[in-house]
Amino acid sequence: MSPLPQSSPMGDVPSPSTSPSSKVRMRRIVNGSVEKRGQTQGELYLSTPSWSVDDVVAWMSGCGLTLHVATFNQHKIDGAKLMAIDNDRLKEMGIVDKSEKNLLKRKVKELKTRYEKERKLADKLNKKQKKGFRTGKKPLF
Repeated sequence: MSPLPQSSPMGDVPSPSTSPSSKVRMRRIVNGSVEKRGQTQGELYLSTPSWSVDDVVAWMSGCGLTLHVATFNQHKIDGAKLMAIDNDRLKEMGIVDKSEKNLLKRKVKELKTRYEKERKLADKLNKKQKKGFRTGKKPLF
């Protein structure tokens, strides 16, 4: 699979013809997730709370939530704010349609679930690695 970024209708993902300095920020959208160069899927989900507004917008575009990209951009919703979004916040932002709110909440819940799963896995691997160092055994990986 080629690591080329995919563009969204909002133009939030740089195209391959952009300047070399912006290539570091290049990302692609795969199965509704934002992939940054050199980042594994697990690392991607672990970094969700530190996503920028652009990362959130790219994720939304990949999930088919482009209808609300401008609203999330206007309200500067980054990864931490996205993880804490609820009905009241969506209403404050002007998203009042029940089906749209439910869709947004469902997608955010899926993202949170994946984040928690990856965080627990990373904690487990860290514990195994530390345990191996304390006993004098070589790490498992």
